[in-house]
Amino acid sequence: MEIIDDKFPKLWKDIREALLGIAGQISPTKKIAWQDAIDNFLKDPLTAEDERNVQELLRWYRNDIEVKESIETSAHKMREGMERLETSVREEAQDIKDQLGGELKTRSQEVHSLVREEARDIKGELGEELKTTSQDIKDQLRGELKTTSQVIKDQLGGELKSTSQDVQSLVREEAQGIKDQLGEMHQSIDRLSSSADGPQAGRGQF
Repeated sequence: MEIIDDKFPKLWKDIREALLGIAGQISPTKKIAWQDAIDNFLKDPLTAEDERNVQELLRWYRNDIEVKESIETSAHKMREGMERLETSVREEAQDIKDQLGGELKTRSQEVHSLVREEARDIKGELGEELKTTSQDIKDQLRGELKTTSQVIKDQLGGELKSTSQDVQSLVREEAQGIKDQLGEMHQSIDRLSSSADGPQAGRGQF
């Protein structure tokens, strides 16, 4: 990894202290030896092997940079591809939505028309059935009323005839009774008249 020159001394110091702490845990002699070696690494010039290691590290660093740049480029291209794909998908979805909306609207209108026609046909059929049923009911009621009226009329006619006959018989009986009473009254008057004329005639003879 790349390190800024200003940060290197501090990082080197932190690493030196950590390594010396480990060596001190082993023995004081080991700590002194490690301290000398670490200081020599910082001061001594690079050997041929160290130079090769530095070049290898530089090569790794450049490869890492290239890989990082390639990854960033690929990520950028992927983002652009995803954006294009999303845009295309949205456009396709909108086209499908518009197409389905038009088809659904047409289907809805066709269904509404079919429902209206079916409702009109059902209404017409029901109207004819109701009209026929109403006429049948009227005819049936008219027949029943006629029959009932005739029955009532016959019953009332018979009852009125019987009542009339009873009244006539009663009137004849009453008239006969009155006639008999009048006859008896005339007879009584005649007897009274005869009785009154009889004594007067006798007095005249004396």
